[in-house]
Amino acid sequence: MPTPVSVLICTRNRVSHLRDTLRSIDQLSIPSHLDPELIIVDNGSTDATSALLADPPVECLPVRSVVEPRAGAARARNTALSKAEGKILLWLDDDIRVPSGWLYSMTRPISEGDADAVAGRVTIAPHLERSWMRPFHRTALASTEAIDEEDPKNIISANMAFARHVLEDVPGFDPELGPGRLGTLEDTLFSWQLREAGYQLTMSSKGEVEHHFDEKRLERKAFRRAATARGQSLSYIRYHWLHDSQEDWTHRTNSYQVWRTPSVVLAKRQIDSAIERWRHWMKTRAAPIDRREFWATMNVWSLRQFLIEKKRPRNYAEKGLEKLRGARRKSK
Repeated sequence: MPTPVSVLICTRNRVSHLRDTLRSIDQLSIPSHLDPELIIVDNGSTDATSALLADPPVECLPVRSVVEPRAGAARARNTALSKAEGKILLWLDDDIRVPSGWLYSMTRPISEGDADAVAGRVTIAPHLERSWMRPFHRTALASTEAIDEEDPKNIISANMAFARHVLEDVPGFDPELGPGRLGTLEDTLFSWQLREAGYQLTMSSKGEVEHHFDEKRLERKAFRRAATARGQSLSYIRYHWLHDSQEDWTHRTNSYQVWRTPSVVLAKRQIDSAIERWRHWMKTRAAPIDRREFWATMNVWSLRQFLIEKKRPRNYAEKGLEKLRGARRKSK
């Protein structure tokens, strides 16, 4: 019998992007050994998304839609998991274009027993490429070129797949991470937990998709928001999952190092960030932000988030798979 697979998309207020993504999916080649379904989770959209989902432009596979009104991409992903019937679960963002052979390429390593999870390659659409882009810009835009193809540490939600059986150990995505909450890295924590549980991750270079994100993401303020979100989200993971200590943020090793107390370190990082912003405005730069400013912004928000998180008990045992406290994740 054909293997049931679920293609899962979560969306919020991006109806024009979603429409083109669905048209792309409608051009998929469906292998005879697969029985796919498409599930779209509307995460509380207020645009014309509901009208599009009432008559989606997809005929090559059955489509179901569901509403998850609680804000947060991780909540929407967990709702998708609860509705999916596939033995293999494939994920796309709502601004992706897939090649016709995508289904076969992304499911093959799992179907043949070579991997439990697959990272698919994500490239930036040609019309969105810019000459000023550096690796950190591209990573912030979900490009996967920095991932080690021989030993991938992460699977990226824009294009990823995993076998349903991994949910027996890692039951879903942490709803305190991701867009709509701290901003990002819900897929990163999930990936690290898969590896911690002993599951095999691989990369499919043939399952490459194009990312057709909104051009506003190339603006300076968008990159600063991305740096803020990464700093906050990584801080959450470091505190709650890795169990990093205060010294890991401040690098304080002796009691006399008063210049390494959190308040002093935060003040210094804020000054560093201000200097980098000043440097940007004083020099003519093609890029909207450079690496030093991006990292300085990340460092400020990482420490600020740590000062918030340290007031809470840790949500996980060190490198734990099951969340013990806080907003819970739940899937079928």
